[in-house]
Amino acid sequence: MRTLRTAGLLVAGCASLGALAPRAVAAGGAVPEEAKFVDASGHAVTLADLRGDRAAVLLFMRGFKGDFACFYCGTQLRAYREAWPKLQAAGATVVAILPGAKDVRGFLEKVGTSDDAHPDPGFTLPFPVVLDPDFSACRSYGVCFDPGADAFTFPVSEPATLVVGKDGRVTFSYHGIDPPDRPEVDAILDVVAHGAPKAGLPTSARAAAPPPPPPSSLPWQSYAEGLALARSDGRPVLLDFHALW
Repeated sequence: MRTLRTAGLLVAGCASLGALAPRAVAAGGAVPEEAKFVDASGHAVTLADLRGDRAAVLLFMRGFKGDFACFYCGTQLRAYREAWPKLQAAGATVVAILPGAKDVRGFLEKVGTSDDAHPDPGFTLPFPVVLDPDFSACRSYGVCFDPGADAFTFPVSEPATLVVGKDGRVTFSYHGIDPPDRPEVDAILDVVAHGAPKAGLPTSARAAAPPPPPPSSLPWQSYAEGLALARSDGRPVLLDFHALW
């Protein structure tokens, strides 16, 4: 799924995340229905509570089921932590959102250990991380999600980055097509300061669909066909499990 929207420009396409819930994508510049979040202490809060009189950068994470935190979510949060003084100086705050999750502290602990090169078991952030347990925020801001996902079928939602102005209007949104596809912080700083990136939209990964895979050199079988063939020939089966990234 990739949606790029700035001041009324909308280019959208949705790739499957499993059983996707209906999307209610607000038009560029619109004020979405007020979403309610749950903070780390378990209290209900709104975006207005979190941002005060500032613009807000909303970072929709890929969810958290308690087993592991998305490596790319951790990379993104580290980048925003480093850029936090610049974002504050530009008049913006940041809110990280965990769709379908129930635990902020556990998520931060997993983020702290998700990067072997930069281990930080006491990982903290200078901006709030909130929960969207019933996906109301996803619905309000048009973020694809899978309400039936579990730890094995992770992710729960797509990565998405939105900028909400002081008046509550969505001025920019970007919906990644895969886990690492997220705008770079400098591009978002340009959006906050100038309303749009200065030079296109550099991202942490490609922003276009991946090229088709090369022709396979192995005679791959479907799961059912492979098991049936193995039984008939009395041979073992090799199962290859992999992740999209």
